[in-house]
Amino acid sequence: MAGVDEAIRVRYAPSPTGALHLGGARTALFNYLFARQKHGQFLLRIEDTDRARFKPDSQASIEEGLHWLGMNWDEPAMIQSQRKEIYAEAASVLLELGAAYRCFCTPQRLEQMRAEQRARHEPERYDRRCRSIPRAESDRRAAGGERFVVRQAIPIDGTTTFHDLVMGTVTFRNDTLDDHVLLKSDGFPTYHLAFAVDDHAMAISHIIRGEGWLPSAPKHLISVSDDPFRPRRLGAEISDASGNDSRSRNFETAPNGALLCLRRGSVARIAGHAASGRDHEWQRTVLHHGRDRGRLKPGEEQGD
Repeated sequence: MAGVDEAIRVRYAPSPTGALHLGGARTALFNYLFARQKHGQFLLRIEDTDRARFKPDSQASIEEGLHWLGMNWDEPAMIQSQRKEIYAEAASVLLELGAAYRCFCTPQRLEQMRAEQRARHEPERYDRRCRSIPRAESDRRAAGGERFVVRQAIPIDGTTTFHDLVMGTVTFRNDTLDDHVLLKSDGFPTYHLAFAVDDHAMAISHIIRGEGWLPSAPKHLISVSDDPFRPRRLGAEISDASGNDSRSRNFETAPNGALLCLRRGSVARIAGHAASGRDHEWQRTVLHHGRDRGRLKPGEEQGD
């Protein structure tokens, strides 16, 4: 029997906001089968940083569903809510590097900004008002107790390009990307920060996730190139075997007889990115289906 290839480490990272749904089960299955085929390790991470939608019994329900499907993970599950201090430290590093900045805009000001953008038929994204605040003033206001979030300072000029084996070479103009929130005012990180920190800590080799993450890929590439948790190479992409839309209207039952939630997703794909690296470089592969979890809803910027 082949030994374990410790270089292959994948993870399934659900949010405990409800029961295991079909899209999540499929993502977990792709991760699990890839790990077992490569004699690697399959890990579980519970991304419970969205406290407004968190359901205390959801983790147990998700784990029960995975066991029912025959999946077991090789290490104790990582719980993100137990790692707030680590994410805060990572945000501080990005602030020191100039790769992030504090935003003091209130939810009311942000909603007014979005309403004006909608009236002008413009994309809704942060207008970078707080990006020009001098660091000394930012430090003073934070020390004085003013509420803030930490946003990523996306480059204003240039483009970000990666290669997708399904879609070919994909290029995004940086001026179309949002300065998204990395750390909310309640001290919890958003996915954009936590995934980079945790994937580094877990030594994840391949990321297999939903297609809806493709629009976020350029922001994540910029993020991991800015922070000290980055991989230095990102890998290849393939589609599912059929190449057809895999959406389904059928419901499946969980072990307790309850219906598994159905979220409509599109065809399963593995998205890839390539970048040069150093001696410790590794490959990442991203499986895309479903929707973009990374976008915050109005009001979430301030941790409400």
